[in-house]
Amino acid sequence: MKKNIYIVITSILMILTGILRGFGGVLLILKGNTVPVEPPIIASNLISKLCGIGLIIVCFLFVYSAYLLLNRKYIKGFKLSWIVIGLFLIGGIVNGYLLFKNPFVQDQIINFSASILIGILLLIGKNNLNKTTANKVLPKAGLNGFD
Repeated sequence: MKKNIYIVITSILMILTGILRGFGGVLLILKGNTVPVEPPIIASNLISKLCGIGLIIVCFLFVYSAYLLLNRKYIKGFKLSWIVIGLFLIGGIVNGYLLFKNPFVQDQIINFSASILIGILLLIGKNNLNKTTANKVLPKAGLNGFD
């Protein structure tokens, strides 16, 4: 069975987004509030590291939901994908507030754009799956399965 190209593209974007979030999380855990970013981090070292842990959790959830979709576990994959997109957006706003005292830093535009693109591709991929499964005719099975 051929894989749905929209699901594959969505999964790749989720993996890339997750890796980028994870990289940022590792930086925050290792360097705390001394990560050289603009605007500068004004949160305490502990808050910075806690935000880093949250980013790593989002990373793993993005990668795992992409794994589910690529392995045709669509129901769990779609549900988890939407949950992770929500966590990603809410986490970005919370992290912006905690780290910079401004929930809408420049990175939020990228987060929202990536989330919209992933969401659109998820919807197209799901609709495409529904069309391909609706067109399939299942064979009749008799008592012995060979009728």
